[in-house]
Amino acid sequence: MILVLVAAGVAVAEPAPVLTTVRTDAANADWYQFLGPTRNGICEGPTLLSAWPETGPKVLWKVDCLPGWSGPMVKDGVVVLMERPGKKIEPDGDETIRAFDAATGKELWKVLYPCTFQGDQHVYGPAATPAGVADKVVCLCINGRLRCLMLRTGKLVWEKDLVAEYGILTKKGHAIYDSSSSPLVVDDMVVLMACGSAGLVALKVEDGKEVWRTETFSNYGSSTGFMWQGETPVVIAVPSYLDRKRFRGGDVLAFDGRDGQLLWTGKAGKAYYNTPPPIAAGGMVFVEGGSGDGPTYAFIPPEEGKGRATEAWKDDDHQVRFSNYLCYRGLVFGQGWRAHGGPKKFWCADPATGKLHWEQQIKDKYQYQWLYASDGKLIQFYDGGELVLFDADARDGIRQLARAKVSDHTWSQPALCHGKMYIRTNTQLLCLDLAGR
Repeated sequence: MILVLVAAGVAVAEPAPVLTTVRTDAANADWYQFLGPTRNGICEGPTLLSAWPETGPKVLWKVDCLPGWSGPMVKDGVVVLMERPGKKIEPDGDETIRAFDAATGKELWKVLYPCTFQGDQHVYGPAATPAGVADKVVCLCINGRLRCLMLRTGKLVWEKDLVAEYGILTKKGHAIYDSSSSPLVVDDMVVLMACGSAGLVALKVEDGKEVWRTETFSNYGSSTGFMWQGETPVVIAVPSYLDRKRFRGGDVLAFDGRDGQLLWTGKAGKAYYNTPPPIAAGGMVFVEGGSGDGPTYAFIPPEEGKGRATEAWKDDDHQVRFSNYLCYRGLVFGQGWRAHGGPKKFWCADPATGKLHWEQQIKDKYQYQWLYASDGKLIQFYDGGELVLFDADARDGIRQLARAKVSDHTWSQPALCHGKMYIRTNTQLLCLDLAGR
């Protein structure tokens, strides 16, 4: 394999085969899971406004809510949100699942579950975004309980104790970071990280029965990606370095979403992963090399669907941290900084070669942000509540269209669909009109 240096810090493999994916669910879809319908931050819909007033997009409705890191989910006109009282850990506080009318914010139902939780001090509320499948919603609660409810009524269909059944990581008997694994939708199943007696587990949404599981590996967070290879649904995961020997030495793993069989592996050679999740778009997979320190890796899955993925390029100088890659309209975007120092950079590169188009140093006090795309526009939401709109045609530099502070501080991932953005803070759930209808 010949390596050619095309930009500072970027090594590129030539030639690089291009895998064609034939399915997408990003057009006019609901935001029914973490990072949207295609698990990559893209959700096409109506034409969006190209400018806002200084106050930001119109607020269609807002309701009070309790704290949590869990993002809102939107399906079939229903918004589902998880919450729990208290800014700090309250060992005996109930965990609440609520549903709202997506158009008006009217509460449709609310259910409370006893929740004794004394896990990690940094996690005090729900951390996993719910997933909607057919007429149901699946919620992973902070204490390791997985619950499936009817979407329109909140009636409990089934529940599982993942600590008891799969031995997910605990501290003093309480689930910790593994309870932040947002369920991934694959057909009529949800896939989540168990990180105990199994790595990934797929459960039938209808009755909660296990369909498949993988050999054990560990990680935490919503660190599963998804893509289509032809008609095959592929679940992508990144285990820690301790588990590589189980998977042909790979640390970027792709499993058949139908039966859990290992299809292909990639090798980044890093010791530790948590965020961001692997992002698949345009037949490529982008993954950060470990805990925000980089490098950024771009892999191309084998065209035959099995074997070893090709490392298309890697970039030691541009990574993302507590965020997500966004690959949209022939460009890949990211923002991050090294965990142990260095400037924050917002950057754009060619996804096929890794060639850097531009970078900007970010001097804002806000550190964490999400990147979305719709209607030829980039939407960036910072943890301080700043919402920024950019033109996605950005090869020659970024062009900001609008910017406004729209909410209080939050670490929760918003939902974007049908021209609306749903943002949750620790005190409110807001619905913004980005389409101006």
